[in-house]
Amino acid sequence: MKRWLLALMALVLVACNGLQGPGSPGTSSPWREVSSGTSDTLTGVAYGNGVFVAVGGTSGKSTILVSHDGQSWTRVSYDAQSFLNGIAYDNGLFVAVGFDETILTSPDGYS
Repeated sequence: MKRWLLALMALVLVACNGLQGPGSPGTSSPWREVSSGTSDTLTGVAYGNGVFVAVGGTSGKSTILVSHDGQSWTRVSYDAQSFLNGIAYDNGLFVAVGFDETILTSPDGYS
């Protein structure tokens, strides 16, 4: 029994010898960096109604970006004077929140 257990452990070690987790040196990660097209801080992203919406901002202004594929991002013009720090999607509505008690809603991420 002891030899069988040692043989099984050796087999597992040999089989796992070449495996490395994502982010390990010398391996490629399934994550890929894409450009948002902004240098503003992004703090949240939500997906709904076929679109990704990312939010954030800089001091004194909000940033809202939209993307249909998660690769190409477009800035949405909206004059909010507050840094947005979160977003969620549910029941057909995006809801973004920010400092100074700011709450923004949109059914499609654009309007």
